[in-house]
Amino acid sequence: MDVADLHGGESLPVAALDLVLPASLELQHLELRQAALRNDFPDHFGLGGLRAGNDFLVVGADGEDVFKLAATHDAAVILCYVQGPTVRQVGDFRFHDDMLTEIGRYFRDLTAQATRCGVTKCFIDPGLGFYYNNLQDSRLRINYQLNTFVHCFRLHELGYPTFNILPHAPEIFLADERRAAEPFFSVLALLGGTHVIRSHEVRTVHRIRQVMDLYES
Repeated sequence: MDVADLHGGESLPVAALDLVLPASLELQHLELRQAALRNDFPDHFGLGGLRAGNDFLVVGADGEDVFKLAATHDAAVILCYVQGPTVRQVGDFRFHDDMLTEIGRYFRDLTAQATRCGVTKCFIDPGLGFYYNNLQDSRLRINYQLNTFVHCFRLHELGYPTFNILPHAPEIFLADERRAAEPFFSVLALLGGTHVIRSHEVRTVHRIRQVMDLYES
């Protein structure tokens, strides 16, 4: 399944309305699934996105209104682990002794809420791309991302496909090797059991996935 992410979640609401929706309409003829929305945008943006052909809604924290909207249009929902009301309203990141246990508990509650609202298709995203006051680009951030990648298989018990972004680790790869970062992290993500990868380096990561698919233990 090919999915085009239009980056609506990284735009201001007005910019998303002006730029993402027209692009979504233009992409429909390519037969690509589209994901461009987040639950801290105005309701009319979510509805407009679904009418324009988006098949996914991106949700963090409490997203009951978005769940109902997704159920009405039979859209899939990408659920994000967020320590705050939305990814735009976070403080310090709270580390737990076992983060995967905490993330699993979070998603059990959120998927149950989605199911009660009529959602039938969910993906679970540990939210590795989000920034917090105490979790900026650093060794700490990279270590947390690496640990989450290699233990992602533990989330399989929830019964939903897992979804992960690929970091850039700019303090290591710097500007000259920036494009090498996502392919590197994709290997760990795939080894750890990530089902769906969000990447800018589509061609390279696709070929890495093809190689990984050849592996037999």
